[in-house]
Parts: sequence; structure tokens; C-alpha cells
Amino acid sequence: MQGNKKMQDFFSSLNPNKATQEEIKNFMQGLLKNYVLEVAGEKFAFAEIEIYTSADKNTYKRVSSAGDIFFHNFGFDICFESSEEDYGGILVRSLWPLGQAEPIVGPCRCANAILNIRKPNLSFCLLDAKKPQEAAKNFSCRVRRADFDASGNPIEDFRRLTSMEFEIWLAKSGKKEAEKYKKTINKYNGGAENENSTLNQAD
Repeated sequence: MQGNKKMQDFFSSLNPNKATQEEIKNFMQGLLKNYVLEVAGEKFAFAEIEIYTSADKNTYKRVSSAGDIFFHNFGFDICFESSEEDYGGILVRSLWPLGQAEPIVGPCRCANAILNIRKPNLSFCLLDAKKPQEAAKNFSCRVRRADFDASGNPIEDFRRLTSMEFEIWLAKSGKKEAEKYKKTINKYNGGAENENSTLNQAD
């Protein structure tokens, strides 16, 4: 599946395998703050995103154009220009349906929500947000870190970004779903994934 021209153009603006950390952060902030995802007429704000490249051992390989939608066993990515050697994408971890009180949390649930939209054509569009949303003040480590440094310590990658609204919901809503998701995230806070873990990211 291929996104609209705006999605293609925006994802063509970064080569994550050659970009600096600052360039990656600017890209992710721009995506989360300034755009919404529209699928078959349904609109979603980006609530939680992570970036993955061919340098990460748990990234699914793909050959794709910028702006392609890549579904896999643990959710879906919006792809950068990808070849067999250099590949990557933005994992959509959580979405917030516009006008709704609750987000869709976890990459698998996001993928299921998209695939369950009862429309004959699942068109994917990146649209300008009518009102930019506020991003969390700091980036955080991806939920499942898979790489260790020379000393055997998990690498602090800081390639996960959330919206402020999502952080407030997690911290203060008291909702059963929020508490469950916090436990899912915290399960991985102690360190990187071991070599026997499954590819990509938690529910």
C-alpha cells in the first residue's frame, strides 16, 4: 500500500540510515506535531511513534518506496525509501482517533483498528493537522531495545516520541487500559531484549 503524495514527500526527506540523531528527532517531532493520518476517511493523531533502521537487528527487512505502508506481525510501519541493504520506517505504536476520548494503544491494536475499517479501499493519507499537537518534552528509549554496547549494557537509543496528551492519559487517566499499557512498557525498561525475543515491539 502506498501513501499519498504528502506522505511520500515527507518520508523522502530523511534517510534514517545516514541521518544524525538531531535530524531524526526533528523528523519525528514534525510528523507527530504537524500531521494526522487519514485512512479511508478516518483521521488519527500520532500518539506514540518509534523509528527503526537497518542498523537495528529487530527491524523487518523490506524493499519499498518512501511513504509505503508495511504491515508485519507486530503492527505497521510507514516506510522510508528502502532497499535490501538500507531500510527502515516509523513504527506506529499508538494512535488517537480525532474526536475520541481514548487512544488506540500498542502497534498490534493500531494495525487491527486500521484493517477493521469497513471501507472497500484503505487509502492512506498524511494530512496537515488543523492544530499542531504538543509533543512530550523528551524522547525516550524504544519499548524493546535490542542492542548492547561493548560492556553489555543496553544502548540508550532515545528514538521513541509520544504526544503530551498521550503522556497525560497514561499518567493520570486511571483507566484500566492505561495501567495495562504502562505495565507492558515497564516490562522492558530494565534492559534490552534477549537474542531469543521476537522481532519488533510489544503489543
